[in-house]
Amino acid sequence: EMRRVLQEDVNEGAQRDLAALEARKIEGLERGQRHLDNREFEQAKSTFDKLTEEFAGDAELKADIADRYQKAGMNDEAVGYLSDAINDSPESLHLYNRIGIVLRKMQDFASAENYYKKALEITQQDEYLFFNMGRLYYDWKRWDKTAEAAGRAVAINPEFAEARKLLAYANKQLAG
Repeated sequence: EMRRVLQEDVNEGAQRDLAALEARKIEGLERGQRHLDNREFEQAKSTFDKLTEEFAGDAELKADIADRYQKAGMNDEAVGYLSDAINDSPESLHLYNRIGIVLRKMQDFASAENYYKKALEITQQDEYLFFNMGRLYYDWKRWDKTAEAAGRAVAINPEFAEARKLLAYANKQLAG
């Protein structure tokens, strides 16, 4: 009975500690976001850097910060945080997809393509990955590759309307 009571006490303490850590993480994200909203970029960077030092190895935290930077138009910072997140979690497909999207928006097409190719080493069954590759090739005006990527997305999910539209447009461009 005593062992059970002690174990419950330990579990409750651990849960409180985890809740406190999560609250600190959320508060730090909100503080950094306020700095971004107020265009206090150095303060935002300092806040986010301290947060990622405290929660080293937290790939999702870094991806969250990257999204915040991207929405603030700070794509270089977003790429840096996503790159760090990938280093922490190299099998996380959505991180490759996200960095590919940011790099495409920055018109760094070759780097985006490299990240998408790394994602393809993880899976060949993600229609959104192929669709995003198609978007990359669309922006890059590589119609054959646009059609191929969009076609792969449609093959995985025939109901994917945006991919079907992208495929039709690429085929129209190829037809001249």
